[in-house]
Amino acid sequence: MVAEGKADAFFVDHVVLQNQVALSHAASDLQVLDRLFDLEPFALAMARGDDDFRLLVDRELSRVYRSGEIEPLYRRYFGEPSTQVRLLFQAYSRP
Repeated sequence: MVAEGKADAFFVDHVVLQNQVALSHAASDLQVLDRLFDLEPFALAMARGDDDFRLLVDRELSRVYRSGEIEPLYRRYFGEPSTQVRLLFQAYSRP
């Protein structure tokens, strides 16, 4: 709606907005602000009782954050990470 001039702004989860702008044919005309208005929790859906799988996912996510591999992945799908996002990467890499 913003790209079509039907709305001046759109508020939703920051990551969703970044992805939509990256995929939009009007990406050069759109901007996602670095300012966050709210923090939204994220979760991965998993079957109950699959503790081995949960541990595997937790370990791999921790490894990706600690190794620094998260930044090129983030850049590929959402563009250049802001200073605030880089700080979150550091926070998420802590055990």
